[in-house]
Amino acid sequence: MSSCAAPHGGSKDGPGAFYALGKTPSPEVQNLPRSRSGNASVYTVFGKQYSVLDSAEGFTQRGVASWYGSKFHGRDTASGEKYNMYAMTAAHKNLPLPVYVQVTNLDNGRELVVKVNDRGPFIEGRIIDLSFAAARELGIYDSGTANVEIKALSEAVRDGGEEVVLATPEPAAAPASITQAEPDLPSEEKRYAWVVQLGAFKEAANASAMLQQLNSNLAARSSINHDVNSQLYRVLVGPMASNDEADQLVNTLATNGIDGYTLKARFK
Repeated sequence: MSSCAAPHGGSKDGPGAFYALGKTPSPEVQNLPRSRSGNASVYTVFGKQYSVLDSAEGFTQRGVASWYGSKFHGRDTASGEKYNMYAMTAAHKNLPLPVYVQVTNLDNGRELVVKVNDRGPFIEGRIIDLSFAAARELGIYDSGTANVEIKALSEAVRDGGEEVVLATPEPAAAPASITQAEPDLPSEEKRYAWVVQLGAFKEAANASAMLQQLNSNLAARSSINHDVNSQLYRVLVGPMASNDEADQLVNTLATNGIDGYTLKARFK
């Protein structure tokens, strides 16, 4: 279970660098594809069996929240993303991964949105483990735990073969961090590639705003694609030569607090 191989929290855990925290915005709620790992219908940790819900729709829960920090920072989460203690994320035992949930601190009334991308906590009586950043925002860091309410805001979509149609790309030099190798595919498949979606918006202005926030290393390969079928403006990075390459970029972005997921792209 990667970072879930030991209970979150404990005397060896800690907050890390407070100066690195800053003001972390809440993530945008999206229906993301189910992660390839962490979604077995039943799994076992420390001899105890847990089940994963078939759907997050309508899910609510009240109980005790805790947090985890530097001990797990940079390690793989159950979903395969790297744990970033400075991003708004959380761990849950039963929700499909990944989903976005609203967490309300019932002790002080604060609330925020987090992305559930990990499994835990496996300490009796606790229902959710928050990242260090989320715990600070909710006022849970000092006390260590708090009474909370969780409400699911999105769904982890089962593989449905979602595909993006792109205009044939112009030849361009790629940044050094992204490989530009020609896909080794049969001729009928060369019109396919892979992209990483960072956001999907109904309004073009919101997509443009996200594009402007991307760092310069990604900007050269980032674009806005208007999907006429769904009427969404998608912020995409790519195309890339392989699914594995796109997945690696998703993990790299996750370590920097940027959500993304891989889609197959078909060129017009």
